[in-house]
Amino acid sequence: MWVYNIMGHPKNPKGLRSWVKKKVGEPPVLASGGILDKNRDVLQNRLENKGYFRDTVIVERQVKNKKLTAVYTAQIGPRYTIRNVIYPKDTDALSRQVDSLQRRSRLKKGGFYDLDLIKDERTRIDSRLKQRGYYYFNPNYLLVDIDSSVGGNQVDMYMRIKDETPPRARLAYHINEVTVYSNYNIHSDTSRQKPFITPEGYKIIDSAHMFRPVIYSRSLVFKPGDLYRQNDHNLSLSRLVSLGVFKFVRARFDPADTMGSDKLNAFYYLSP
Repeated sequence: MWVYNIMGHPKNPKGLRSWVKKKVGEPPVLASGGILDKNRDVLQNRLENKGYFRDTVIVERQVKNKKLTAVYTAQIGPRYTIRNVIYPKDTDALSRQVDSLQRRSRLKKGGFYDLDLIKDERTRIDSRLKQRGYYYFNPNYLLVDIDSSVGGNQVDMYMRIKDETPPRARLAYHINEVTVYSNYNIHSDTSRQKPFITPEGYKIIDSAHMFRPVIYSRSLVFKPGDLYRQNDHNLSLSRLVSLGVFKFVRARFDPADTMGSDKLNAFYYLSP
């Protein structure tokens, strides 16, 4: 900071004095009561996220020679542990699926309360549901209510599905149609091209007949009527890319036209 001040205000922003001031010097940081209090709130929140409830963070300010020192003191009590984890007990299909996934839960009885573990558990459940057809589900549709009033520095956790979860996120989807555009160009009109139907039921649109249909039966894991699984989706993309003949590989899934249908139409766009 001494170097920063001694360099003053250089007239040439690209000169030596300016370079020394910016690269060697360090500008002073003005003290602010708002920033100090915000830091205290961040520390308090971090403790609560790790299970230290009913604790207090105190900030003390010490000023000497126009310099301020902030000292934060955390008064920490016992860390809360998990007494019970209750998963959804509703009778709808999605709640039953979530309830069936508690065996490998990251939230263990007797373990410490930790917000990061709750987030990990929501992500784990979402990943498992994606393997069971729930294409439109996401972790934000799960909520964990905490009851810290049970005593003994313990909490009960209640996993539930948010009421505002959209209807399509509650459905397990099956594959309706699989359409492959094997010579896709964003500027081309593919609406009038007649597809070739493979024995597996794939609709192949390849007017130039560039590739043999057998490569799709070997690469695509999905078939019409199959339950959607995210691993199958990723494996199909990986196989198509590994063929080494496509510059771009993209997939899209859309709901079937029928209202309230639990069917997905899969589209694969391949650019040679």
